[in-house]
Amino acid sequence: MALYHTRMINVDFKNKIYNSIFNLKDKTPNKTTKEKRAEDSIAWDVSESANCWTTSVVIDSLLETGYSGDEIEKIKEAVLWLKDQQRDDGGWGFDKTCISRIFFTARVLHALQLGKDLFASDSSKKSDVKTTISLGIDFIEKEAKNDTNIVYWTVAKDNGEADPTNTVMALWILNKLNKLNEEVKKKALNYLRNELRNKEIWDFKTIVNETNTKYSSHKIIISFTPSIPLVLFELGVDPMDELCLKPILWLKNNFDNGWKLPEYQAGILSFAYALGLWTVIKWHREATREILIGSVENNIFVRLRKRITVALAVTLILFLVTIRNYIFGSMFFVYNAFYEFYITYGLISAVVSIITLIVAIFGFPKSVVYIDQQFFNYKFRNTIKNTFKKLYAWIYVK
Repeated sequence: MALYHTRMINVDFKNKIYNSIFNLKDKTPNKTTKEKRAEDSIAWDVSESANCWTTSVVIDSLLETGYSGDEIEKIKEAVLWLKDQQRDDGGWGFDKTCISRIFFTARVLHALQLGKDLFASDSSKKSDVKTTISLGIDFIEKEAKNDTNIVYWTVAKDNGEADPTNTVMALWILNKLNKLNEEVKKKALNYLRNELRNKEIWDFKTIVNETNTKYSSHKIIISFTPSIPLVLFELGVDPMDELCLKPILWLKNNFDNGWKLPEYQAGILSFAYALGLWTVIKWHREATREILIGSVENNIFVRLRKRITVALAVTLILFLVTIRNYIFGSMFFVYNAFYEFYITYGLISAVVSIITLIVAIFGFPKSVVYIDQQFFNYKFRNTIKNTFKKLYAWIYVK
């Protein structure tokens, strides 16, 4: 997914990865192999055992990158398997025997959302998947912890510890499913901002530590918080906001031919490398787009302001020229009963007309000063904003 979204993969290599994914469904190069039970034969992974986490990520990676090959039936079966792993509270765990977690629930819901369209010809199954998604959304929403100025989600259902990664995952899936309330988003961003205060990056912490799984696997997941901007960009957060800039700075300062995952192991992790690379490239694109589009919009408004001013001035001039004869004709008619008097004094009329035109040309902009001022204010604010953006970009990119 990282290679696909950063446009760093060609079709041939993508197909090789597809082949590897399907090959690893029931095989593993690892020494430890977990034989799947019949009811889980459809699921992915025999290294850590058949589970919702791996299966959902597989479905995401295949469908999100446009897979439409001969193995599509296996994906459809996996989607239905995931649907059946939903727990009574509406959430998902590592497997059905594990506690429900926001982290797993969000991933599964996204896989189901992508997968439901595979059942276009089977309205009954598609309806079942949609119902399952609705129950999952309810679980996510009910797990939100709402305070006065913040909203957050915790590491697990019965764990009261607020967690940035689970909060971001909840925001991500609610936004993907068009269920994110603006007030909730605002408060959740407040929470993330508070958690980042006086820190280089959000804390790396264990967000999954399952020891009692269906196949006796031990699953640990430690959050890689520098990748959080990947979700924040989707939520419309400015790439120059500290919520995005601090992670980018951390990635820059901690790059050593890749990225390590603090508190986990000393070596470079491909998982962290993929997330870090994806985040950096996405940030560069978002920052560049923001600066370029901001500049273009600014220029558009400047030109528009000038065009409006000139157009209105010309309109007034033409209007004055058009009614000149009537205006001066009426004025002179008051002093002379004969209209011919106006024609007799054509020179006076011409001089007065020229003066009127000069006044219109130089004095007219004042009559639209309010409109003009609004455009000026817009330009000024955006100029200052873009100047800071360019400065930030220079500092953090260089």
